[in-house]
Amino acid sequence: QPRSRGLGDVYKRQLPENSLASISAAYAGGWDGVEIDMQRLQDGRWVLHHDVLTGRTVGGVGRKAVLQLNSADWRGAKLMGQGGGSPPPFLDDALRVAAAQPAKTFNAELKVVYRDCAPVSQLVSGMKQSLPHGNWMITSAFPEALRCVRGTDRQGYLGLIVFDPRNCLLYTS
Repeated sequence: QPRSRGLGDVYKRQLPENSLASISAAYAGGWDGVEIDMQRLQDGRWVLHHDVLTGRTVGGVGRKAVLQLNSADWRGAKLMGQGGGSPPPFLDDALRVAAAQPAKTFNAELKVVYRDCAPVSQLVSGMKQSLPHGNWMITSAFPEALRCVRGTDRQGYLGLIVFDPRNCLLYTS
């Protein structure tokens, strides 16, 4: 079934994207699963966040690259927009929600390419441990990131996101 960022057109209230509330609502809905976006903090913890910089959906930390923040910064941040105000989740939080939904797929999208495959290998190992039902996959627009995943998990389901850059809007500020 089609998905909606934060479920805004399905539910009368907008839920912040990549929030635990939107993940729980998606699992409760008629979808086959959920898709989240993930990146790594400076101290190695994985978090749910779409953009390279904070400021659009996560506030309270200035406009910074997610990779420049640490766990304490992330705990002090707040989700923005209607239905916001709660702290943005760590991946561990989302995995606990997903573990209780073995019939639905958990699609984790790697948003950034990392020079070293070790963090991605640790991520895959952690997902295998947290979601032993195996109903999860990793997607990315970066083949390099998926090569790191494949190096750790020879049988896991991977998805390469392909898009036409002519259909993308570029923002400058």
